[in-house]
Amino acid sequence: MAVLVTGATGFIGSAVLREVAASGERVRAFSRKGEPEDPELLVPGVEWVAGDLLDRVSIRYALEGCDRVYHIAGHISTHPRERRLVRDINVEGALNLFEEALNAQVRRVVYTGSIFALGVGRAGAEPADESVTYNLQRLRLPYARAKRQAELAVQDFIRRGLDIVTVYPGFCAGPGDRHLTSSRLLVAYLRHQLPGYLPGGLCQVDVRDAAHAHVLAMHYGRSGERYLVPGYNVTYRAIFKMLSRLTGRTPPSLRLPLAPLSLAGGVMELFSRRPPLDRGTVQLLRRVWWYNDLHAKRDLGIGYRPLEETYADAISWFVAHGVVTPRQAGTAMPVASGMPAANASSLLRD
Repeated sequence: MAVLVTGATGFIGSAVLREVAASGERVRAFSRKGEPEDPELLVPGVEWVAGDLLDRVSIRYALEGCDRVYHIAGHISTHPRERRLVRDINVEGALNLFEEALNAQVRRVVYTGSIFALGVGRAGAEPADESVTYNLQRLRLPYARAKRQAELAVQDFIRRGLDIVTVYPGFCAGPGDRHLTSSRLLVAYLRHQLPGYLPGGLCQVDVRDAAHAHVLAMHYGRSGERYLVPGYNVTYRAIFKMLSRLTGRTPPSLRLPLAPLSLAGGVMELFSRRPPLDRGTVQLLRRVWWYNDLHAKRDLGIGYRPLEETYADAISWFVAHGVVTPRQAGTAMPVASGMPAANASSLLRD
């Protein structure tokens, strides 16, 4: 039997695809255009099928001969113009996939959830875990609302007998973010579009480690369980300090206020579908997105490479693909062995 990967051309999906294919399993990749145009995504031995999550017939066809599914496909956007598309793919598309997987008697689905669908810890408190009570009702982001709807649907399908294990990656970084779904802040810093650092912080995980966590969840996750894979809990100031060391720049010392950023984001989104900043992104910057991964470490044995290695590899990929110039990358070079994880993590909350 084969394993199906949805969203196989995306940031996390392509990383999962490579890892599963490298293990020798039969892999089928599901995407709207079928075989991708980018040669980097053409993993040897992978069967590509064209389909659409809004077309249940195409899902049914893709599932033939598959007994496991990585459902990673989604549409990430904070832009208000994409509200309908965000809901269609992240809610209706997920419901279609789950329904067809249940009908096909799929053995297990590993679903990529969102921390925005889970909730966030209280300011100044310990990082949240999987038991956090949902408290993001006031977060006016179509993506967050859509993922929350899908989150509730997961529980319904589990009750109906579908084995779903949910993985909640942190904010992903690393090589391969073709659509800049997770790397806009990093790229904005490299392009000198951010004159200072931001208050607050987030959880940052290498996309390759997030992908590995999905594979571990498929093999070792407990049925119906939810696993946070946040990576490192880090302040924005610490991120920019690390990037400064990699690029040879002087670290920013100005703390940017959020109110003017919100106004600037509103202006930018009027003129671009993918601006470096929009009002939705500013809403996210108002919170500290830190999480506890003890559950995933205990059940799955997850681990993370040093964050400095992640950023160096990401910058090298950006330069190679023309996202940033060599001059913007500065002295950044790939890190062969990286900073020891214990030393790297001691820098993260500076």
